[in-house]
Amino acid sequence: MHSSNEELQSTNEELESSREELQSLNEELNTVNSELYSKMDELKEAYNAINAVLNNTRIAIIFLDNELRVRRFTPEANQLINLMDADVGRPIDHLSHNLKYENIGEKAAEVLKKLSQLDEEVRTTDGQWYRMRIMVYRPEDRAIEGVVLTFINIDDQKKAQEELKAIREKDVSAAKKFAENIVDTVRESLLVLDSQMRVVTANRSFFDTFRATPNETERNSLFDLGDRQFDIPELRKLLGEILEQNRTFRDYRVEHDFPKIGFKRMLLNARKLLAEDKAEERILLAIEDVTENPNPAKEAKK
Repeated sequence: MHSSNEELQSTNEELESSREELQSLNEELNTVNSELYSKMDELKEAYNAINAVLNNTRIAIIFLDNELRVRRFTPEANQLINLMDADVGRPIDHLSHNLKYENIGEKAAEVLKKLSQLDEEVRTTDGQWYRMRIMVYRPEDRAIEGVVLTFINIDDQKKAQEELKAIREKDVSAAKKFAENIVDTVRESLLVLDSQMRVVTANRSFFDTFRATPNETERNSLFDLGDRQFDIPELRKLLGEILEQNRTFRDYRVEHDFPKIGFKRMLLNARKLLAEDKAEERILLAIEDVTENPNPAKEAKK
């Protein structure tokens, strides 16, 4: 009995020690549990803050997974894609939309395959303009988890651009008309040539002097006009150097016996008209009739 009592006492001490260890462990678990609850509250607050930001940006955002199924979306997306909460998990191709745009799903799949980015302007059925951007969704230091579609309303910007374009075209048209009126008052014959030496426009003096019509002149090569009186190799070379080397020439003399108007002695002057686009470069060619008042100049006869 004495031995059993000692064993029981030893067991009791061990149990007491285990109880203290369990109590200590329980306190540690309570501490960890409190920290987890705190982290969960912080995550919930962060999630709510992110959702609030996304919902208040007025930007339509749609998250798709790697199978191009809807993961989540902002309320603004409902105006473009017919989405409901029950549509989470559905493929984007199974959803109808209000865009004048085809194959959104194929475009998203191409972005995911090529790991590229798509940026296009799209229009809704009611005429609103949006900038659509499709990007790969890759969380930091993580694998690709799908794609993100964003739609930013640019309707006001497009309308402003159209208004500016209309104003610019009106101003350009008015300036062009003004310039044409001035050119028509010049007594010298004037031709505007494009980079292929085709006549873009000619003034009234040219038509009157050479008894030509706009149909016979405009959009035709300078060297094919009339009976090819301007088809002079050296003149071709000089005009080519104007565009290539930004040169000019003055008082280039041409004498020719025209079937309609008889013999003419002319002085040609030419220079390049500057343009922002190289393809739009032009040459201004002035033709002065000096038949009655000849002035010695470089001579070329045909």
